[in-house]
Amino acid sequence: MANEPMRYHVEPIEGGWKVTPGPDSQPESVHESKYEAIAAAEHCARKHTMAEVVVHRRDGTVEQQHSVGAEHRTG
Repeated sequence: MANEPMRYHVEPIEGGWKVTPGPDSQPESVHESKYEAIAAAEHCARKHTMAEVVVHRRDGTVEQQHSVGAEHRTG
């Protein structure tokens, strides 16, 4: 399982958005805006060699998913 990327989910909650490191996990952080939550998830993901950010819509479906880990840095 070492080849599996770490996944940070941006999910809706009452009054804001949470960032979790997987389904049914405790939130890493909670934010008022989706934009802030995505930025926080990307910050967490950059700490890993392979990581993805999965952004959900208010209805729970996946809106977007992108790779962010250190493996994807340029320069």
